[in-house]
Amino acid sequence: MPQLDDNFAWSFTKLASYLECPYAFYLKYVVRKEDDVEMENAFGQYGTLGHKLLEMWAKGELREEDMAAQWDELYPHYVTASFPPFPKDQPLKSFQAGLKYFSTFHGFGDIDIMEVETKFTTNIGPYLFRGIADLVYRDNATGGVVIMDHKSKSENSMKKEYKLYKKQLYLYAKHVHDVWGIFPSMLKFNMFKAGTMINIPFDKDEYDESLAWAEDVIDTAFMEDEWPAHVSSYRCSFICDARAECDAKEDTRR
Repeated sequence: MPQLDDNFAWSFTKLASYLECPYAFYLKYVVRKEDDVEMENAFGQYGTLGHKLLEMWAKGELREEDMAAQWDELYPHYVTASFPPFPKDQPLKSFQAGLKYFSTFHGFGDIDIMEVETKFTTNIGPYLFRGIADLVYRDNATGGVVIMDHKSKSENSMKKEYKLYKKQLYLYAKHVHDVWGIFPSMLKFNMFKAGTMINIPFDKDEYDESLAWAEDVIDTAFMEDEWPAHVSSYRCSFICDARAECDAKEDTRR
């Protein structure tokens, strides 16, 4: 089977995709070689809208008092895919959770915004790495720099994937150090669907471990020649970007 191109640009999404299912990664990035085209799902569309409103607020394009109305107006235009059929009340509860968050949104305290949805390129060892920093700011109460990533995951989902996703913010800390010459003092997940915030004090040892982890995953992917499928009925049916062209998902019906 074909292998990765030597000039392949990595991202946290690609690292997570490879670990979750090498075969899906193979279909999307080795066969199709596409970074941006994917089969959408309702969860991703939901997250896109939430990111959009928070970006507009951070850039001064949307007032806090108008965010709930924008969520209500734009929701049917952004979230066009169907949620999984279970639980039945998931579509309504998801909409209401976003509406509640934006109805009560009052910013993130006394901050000076440094970056908003910044696309960046850096290197992880010898490998090219790209990302998008949702929000980087200086907290005027502490003087420290904060990297914030907006997540539409549920609390249960984040609990299961916390150790993995924490590495995302540590990888993004390399970009902040590249550009600003300092490490952040705090990493934050803004769980806007759940209405909670996860605070992670920056730890240099964890930063170093995250960079080494990413390089190890990439090394493994470049040596991959079998691309095994990790079949999961739920993910294969409703979430996976490559589900329209994947033959391995047929195993979920047996």
